[in-house]
Amino acid sequence: MSENPERLGGSYTVPLARAFPLVTGLSGGGRESNPPGSSSNEPMTTWALSRASNPAVLRLHTSLELTQATIETCPPSTPRHPFDRLLEIPGIRSIDLHRYRARLNLLPGSDPQAITREVCELLAEEWGDASSKRADPARTFAVRYRGSRLVAESLQMAGSQPILRALFGVPGVVEAILEPGHVWVRLGRLFSWTEVEEDVRRTLEAAG
Repeated sequence: MSENPERLGGSYTVPLARAFPLVTGLSGGGRESNPPGSSSNEPMTTWALSRASNPAVLRLHTSLELTQATIETCPPSTPRHPFDRLLEIPGIRSIDLHRYRARLNLLPGSDPQAITREVCELLAEEWGDASSKRADPARTFAVRYRGSRLVAESLQMAGSQPILRALFGVPGVVEAILEPGHVWVRLGRLFSWTEVEEDVRRTLEAAG
């Protein structure tokens, strides 16, 4: 799989427990509660924030699909709400969107701790408390494939390959590595194999 600090131990969870109580026991999208003022029928967006080894980067994980592109940078793209509000926080230079993750790029000389506090306050207001869920490990599935090794981290990267395109139709999938006889599948941090595995298996069977 492509190098990723979150898989290789290069990042850590921001300690938010004192100011922002963490939601525990959530699986997948974690739609167990709604923030104040939201409709009880409105799907709950789960989120978590982590710090990368690079002090100029914050990583925001969500259960909300942010883009189908491999990466979408804002600006020049215009982000959806509430990412437009995040860009208004002093010290945030830009936001790189991935399917279920956003990279918040900070300006040189900015205060990461102060920005983290502002981001958490804003997201708690929009989406409720942060989730403490950790990422599930990637899993491998048998497939009838005899071609060369292919890697996709988005629907865009999947191109015309039918197995990869089908997998990125499953909510939660963020990476797939196709090799002869099997495919490795990785989920976004806030998704669980408990609720996604059946969809993945059914999708692979239909894709042949």
